[in-house]
Amino acid sequence: AIAGKSSAEDHDAAICRNQATMKVEKGLIKEIHTNWYPANDPIEDTSAMRIQLKQSSGSLFGVYDGHSGGGCSAFCRDELFDILEFKQRLSKDDGGDTRLLSPSSFVEADDAFLQMAYLALQRVLSVSVILAIGGAVGVVFGVLMLS
Repeated sequence: AIAGKSSAEDHDAAICRNQATMKVEKGLIKEIHTNWYPANDPIEDTSAMRIQLKQSSGSLFGVYDGHSGGGCSAFCRDELFDILEFKQRLSKDDGGDTRLLSPSSFVEADDAFLQMAYLALQRVLSVSVILAIGGAVGVVFGVLMLS
C-alpha cells in the first residue's frame, strides 16, 4: 500500500469486519446475515430484529438510517416494533385494521417520536424502513427541525 492510501484488501477487511450470521430455523428463515460499516463517528444507524412476534406469526426486521443525529434511528430500534404490535392488538379488540403494518400504526409511531423529540428539543431527521416477512413494506418518516 502507498503511504496514506488503503489497499483493496484493507477496504475489504474494513467492510467485512462487522459481519455476523445467526442461525434461526424459524419457518422459511434459516439464518440471518448482518453487517454494518461505521461511516460516521458516532454511528447514527441502527437495526432491530424480532424473530418471534408476541401476537402473530412472522418476523420483523428494521434498518434505521440516522441523519443529523441518531434520535429517530434509536427511537425506531427501541420502540417501533412494540408500537406496531400494540396497535395491532388494540385493533383486533375494537374491530379495526388488524394488519401489523397498518398505515395508522406508522402514523402513531411517527407522532410518538415527534412528541419525544420535541420534548427533548433534539434536532433530528431520519428515514426508517421496516420489512415484515410476507412482503409488506412500511416507511416511517420522522422529521423535526428545531433551531
